[in-house]
This record gives sequence, structure tokens and C-alpha cells, in this order.
Amino acid sequence: MRRAFAALAVLAALGLSGDARGAPTPADPWPRQFKSGNATILVYQPQVDSWVGNTLTFRSAIAVRKPDPKDDVFGVIFAKARTQVDMASRIVLLDDVAVTKREFPGLPDNGLLYLFSLKTQLGSAQRTIALDRLEASLAATEAARVQAVPVDNTPPRIIVSQAPAILVAVDGPPALRPVPRTALQRVINTRTLVLANEDGTAFFLRAGDGWLSAPALDGPWEPAEAPPEALAAAAASLVAAGTVDPPEAGGAVAPTVYVSEAPARLIVFEGEPAFAPIPGTTLGRASNSASDVLLDAESNRYFVLLAGRWFSAAGLDEPWTFVPSPELPADFRKIPADSPAGGVLVSVAGTPQADAALLANAIPQTAVVSRVGGPTFAPRFDGVPQTAPIAGTALHYVVNSPTPIIQADARDFYAVRNGVWFNSPTLSGPWIPAATLPDAVATIPPSSPVHFVTNVRIYGATIGFVYAGYTPGYLGSISTTDGVVVHGTGYVYPPWIGSAWYPFPATYASWGGPADPADGNLYRSYRSGVSSEVRSAFSTTANGTLYTNAKTGKSSPYGTLEAANDLYVDKDGHIFSDASGQWQQHSAEGWADAADDVAWADREARARRAGEEAFREFSQAPPPGTTGNSPR
Repeated sequence: MRRAFAALAVLAALGLSGDARGAPTPADPWPRQFKSGNATILVYQPQVDSWVGNTLTFRSAIAVRKPDPKDDVFGVIFAKARTQVDMASRIVLLDDVAVTKREFPGLPDNGLLYLFSLKTQLGSAQRTIALDRLEASLAATEAARVQAVPVDNTPPRIIVSQAPAILVAVDGPPALRPVPRTALQRVINTRTLVLANEDGTAFFLRAGDGWLSAPALDGPWEPAEAPPEALAAAAASLVAAGTVDPPEAGGAVAPTVYVSEAPARLIVFEGEPAFAPIPGTTLGRASNSASDVLLDAESNRYFVLLAGRWFSAAGLDEPWTFVPSPELPADFRKIPADSPAGGVLVSVAGTPQADAALLANAIPQTAVVSRVGGPTFAPRFDGVPQTAPIAGTALHYVVNSPTPIIQADARDFYAVRNGVWFNSPTLSGPWIPAATLPDAVATIPPSSPVHFVTNVRIYGATIGFVYAGYTPGYLGSISTTDGVVVHGTGYVYPPWIGSAWYPFPATYASWGGPADPADGNLYRSYRSGVSSEVRSAFSTTANGTLYTNAKTGKSSPYGTLEAANDLYVDKDGHIFSDASGQWQQHSAEGWADAADDVAWADREARARRAGEEAFREFSQAPPPGTTGNSPR
């Protein structure tokens, strides 16, 4: 009997009409409507109780509309499901839905007949819901639990310039290696295009439409009067190979050049720093800089936001110190969201923007990985494989591999590539998708260069498939104990530098770590064997389309058929409605004004509207641009 209820998947019968990009708002209508004889069954939007890993538990109200409104029936189901999340389309597919409890007071079969009727109509329809709706419900019920990471907040070297400038960030002492088929060398441990002659007595840096030259990497840099002809061809080949970032075209040929072997950030002002008042606060925002620099008139201190962290100084050229987000001046929380400075609110603890970021950072992108005929992995090493211990664990990692490889013991190796774990008894293979992970992997500390792999998880496996997922921490977004999301752990990790440079994730530089694809889904990099996209339309049945928008004109305490998404269920299974403008509660006697505190329902109602609006805005937005680097 329970199996029948589970297969029913009542509120997993969700649909998406069309693609979520560049098209009208996809269909994600609530309540969902089905026919059962002369009755219409309405399944109301789920309310989330918890979302841990890829397991969602929820509850939902169900209304059965009869020809005579006095015969209407109301019930509640409690259920759990396995989630597949597609961050690109912002759609969640619910699989393996199990109804754990149902309550249909007054019905002798406790709603069994209607549940079977729904099951018959569902057929093979996709079971989807907008991620924004689920996130809003999580926020309203405070059901999300974000695991905070103790990051390092040591200030980087902060350089302030009032004229055009270039920062060459080098990953440790510069390492020169020959450029194939030329007489040139390049500094391999930087993403900036820096070349040198054969004996390392002249360095060349592309700037604007020309080249700068210097006798040493740290300068002095001046316009190159007669740059070698081989520079242009070497630069083009390195950019095409993806080993360096393309230089910015046009502009000044001779800006100031800063070189740093330690973590550093460059703040550029167009002339003397100027600050525009932020309405309703004592703060000013730098109006002639692309950086987020604020001046607090109350304390007469400067604040700059770097990688999600705030640093403060008495003067722009004075030493900078880290400021925990909760300790920022109170006016930071008063910054208008629609002001030019509103973007910093995501890094101000306690604001709705910061809370939303924490919530989003806990939700994984998921996939179903085939164990047979699925993705493959073949390691490569710069020389003979070398391992180093992972502090605080019994694990080791391979230091001279571009892909993180973890050694659990002499015959147990694990590698993660593009969000999928692989396992092998030896480094040479054979490597297959892993079905489990050693518990010690989850304990890798943030001080370790391979800490980011702890954000790639295996939620379960069958003979044929692995259920996998990764949270944004895999891409560098870290939830902190200060109540904000930052980029990077703040730790400085020594890279591997041999004939190749293999960097680890960096906090204040653009190298290392997995790619950040334009569509937000690393699993799309696999050509086969990985299913992570959620695309569907409503299936059809003998009665027509699965979702019917019947307009009967009848009224009820919960509104009209075509628009009423206003039934809410508390954790005890009591049903409430605000259709009449006054919260009402349903009982065996019918609807009556709610006597109990329904503040939770007010939160749910606001969250439901917010989730609908967020999904609408997303679905109408253009696709994002391409960003990120090659995965390690």
C-alpha cells in the first residue's frame, strides 16, 4: 500500500512549459489541477520542511472541488523526494517521491481514491518545480542549515592607484619556462602574459596596443621601442591554448605596472578619489573607481570589499585590517538596495541579500551518473606522481596532477573531475565513477589545497547509477562563520611548478579551482553518462493536458480555480487560507477565522510571492556571459 502512495508522487507532478531561457515565463503554475470523475483535484505548492543533500521533505495542501461547493474536501500530504537540480534553468526535478503521511479528515479511505486517481493521470510526466520557489520556502521556514567554514581573512596586499595600472599576480617566485618553437621564455606561474628573452635579461608585457619592457620582472617597465617580432606570434599561441588570459586591447600603452608574488588586489581611481553620498546613510561610495570603496563619515575610515571580505583603513595608503561583516558600521545595513552601492549588501551580514546568498550556497547542482558507459577519467602527471599528506587526516593527495587525486590507502584512490568522483585501486587505473567516499574526505580542513573537493558529494548509488552533486563551494563560494558568502578560503596554497604550473584555488587571483561555466552547470561538460538537465512539458492524458485551467466561476474560501495558490499547511497538518484577506483555518465544520497565531503563514505567503517573482525575473533574463578558467 505504501508503495502505491509513493508512486503517486502527488506534488511531484510539476511541469515546465518550454525552455527557461530567452522565452516567455515558463509554466510553473500553482495549484496544479487534475480531473477525477466530476471532481477537480488541486495540488498546492509544496512547503519545505528540510533539504539536506539531495533529499527534500515537504508538505502540501490538497483540495478536491465538487460540483456543489459544500462537498469540497481538503487534505494534506507529507512526503520526501530525491532532488535533481539544474542551476542553469533554475528547475528542480523530484524523483523517488514517497508519501510518508496523508490526512483527509472525513473520508473513510483517508483520500486513497483521489491519490490513485492522480497516480493514473501522472503517467510519465516530469516532476519539476522552480528552484526559486523552493528557496523562498526554505527561507520562510528557516529549514536550511548552512555549514560555515572557518576561513582565513588575512588582508592581501592592497594597492591603490590614481592612474591606469596593471597588476601582475605571480603564484610565488616567478618561474621561467621555454615557449615551444621560439627563442622566448614565459613566466608560467601567472595568468598574465609575461614573456622574456632566452637569457632572462629582458621581460615583455602586453599593455594596450603595444608592449612594455623591463630588465627584470619587478621593473622598471617602459614602452618597448623595438619589441622582438616573435612576441606577437607567441602571445597568440599562448592565448589560444588557454594558458594565459587575453590582454585588454586598446587604451594606454604605458600604465603603471605592479608585480606581486603574494596575494594582492589593485584599486584604481580615475584621478583623485571622489565619493558620492549614499542616501539615508553617513556613507559615501567611490564614484570614480570600479572597486567597491566606501567612506564612512562617522568614523572617517575607508572600507573596501574584496572577495566578499571587508577591509578598513584610516587612509587609502594606510595599513588595511579585516573587519568582520557583523562589526561593520550600522549604516551599512541601511544602504538602499536600488542604489549604485546596493550590490555590496550581499556581503553585509543580516541583510536579506546576505541571507539569500547563504541559502543559495547550500543548494547543490546535482546529476545522475551512469556507472556503465558513463564518464571516464584518465590522470596525467608532471613527472613521476608525488604525494603529500593532508593535515589532520590520514589521507594524502597527489601534488603534481592538474586534477585533485586523493589517496585513502595503498590501494584506494579517488579523483574528482567536473563534479564527479572516480575511484581506482591504483593511480594508473582503471578509474570508474565512485559509488562511495571515505568519511575522511569530508574532514579535509580549509587549510588544505584540496579542501574544495569536500563540496562534491555522493548522495547514493545503485547498480547502474550514482547520485552526485556539488555545492558552490566547489567553485570557490564559501559560507563563513560571519554570516556571509566569500570567495575562497583565504589560505595561500603552494602550487606545483615543474615543467607545468598547477595552481590550487586562489582567493585574490583568477587561477585554480574548477571552471565556472556560463550556464552554471559543470555536468554539461560530459557528453554522455551524466544526466543533470531538467527539461519537460506537461504530458497528455485521455482527458487532455495534465494541467487544466478550468474556469467554473465558483468561489470558495481559497479563491478561484485559475489563480488561487493560497492554501498553507503548518507542520501539524492544519490548513490555512488568506483568500478572504483574513486568515482562516479549515476544520471538520468548515472554514472559520483563525484563532491561533499564523505569523508563519504570513511568512510563507510573502515567500511564495517572492519565489514566483524571482523565477519570473530569471526566466526573462538573457543568458549569462562566459567566465571562469579551466578546471583543476
